[in-house]
Amino acid sequence: MNSGFLPDFNAPECSSALKRNPLNKWMTEHATPDTHIVIGFSHEEVERADRMKKRFPQKRYYFPLLEKPYHFHCEIERELRSLGVEPPKAYKLGFGHANCNDACLMAGKGHYVNLYIKKPDVFAKAARFESRFRRRYGRTIFDQTGKYTLFDLIRDYKAGKLSRLTLENKHTMCACGVMWEDSDDGKEEE
Repeated sequence: MNSGFLPDFNAPECSSALKRNPLNKWMTEHATPDTHIVIGFSHEEVERADRMKKRFPQKRYYFPLLEKPYHFHCEIERELRSLGVEPPKAYKLGFGHANCNDACLMAGKGHYVNLYIKKPDVFAKAARFESRFRRRYGRTIFDQTGKYTLFDLIRDYKAGKLSRLTLENKHTMCACGVMWEDSDDGKEEE
C-alpha cells in the first residue's frame, strides 16, 4: 500500500514479486541450459504460454496442461484426489484460485461476492484495506476513479443489480465438453 500502486490485470505487480522475480533469480543462480521450467497454464491460457516463450526464447519451458488431450479443471481435481492430493480449500468454497487468503486484488466481482458470502471476515479486511487505500490514493479495487467500492459491490449484489455473468466464476465449474478443434480441412467439427 505504501507505493500507491494497486495491481490489476494490466500491471500484475504481485505476480512479478511473488512468481516471476523469484523464478528469474533462481534461474539466473541455479539453472543450466538443460533446466526445464514446468508451468501449469491451462488450455484457457495458451496466450500466456505464447507470450512467455516469445519473451524468453532461450529458456526451456514445459506446459503439461497444454498437451493434448486437454484436461479440464474437474479432471485434474479427480486425478489429484486419486493420488491423495486434496485441492486447496478455496476451490471447495467456489473460488477460482487460492491466492492471498482468497482476497486477491486481481479477482473479479463475482469472486468478491463469493468472498463476502463464504468468508465475511476476509471480505471485511479487504474492504477496510480498500477504504484506507482509497483515502490515500483515490482509487479502489475495481475503479481507477475511486467511486465504486467493495461496499458498493455488495449493495448492488443485495439489490439484485449484478448480472449472472458477473457472479459466475468460470474456473470453478467443470468445463468438460466445451472444447472443439478445427478439422484438417478447415471446417469446424460438430
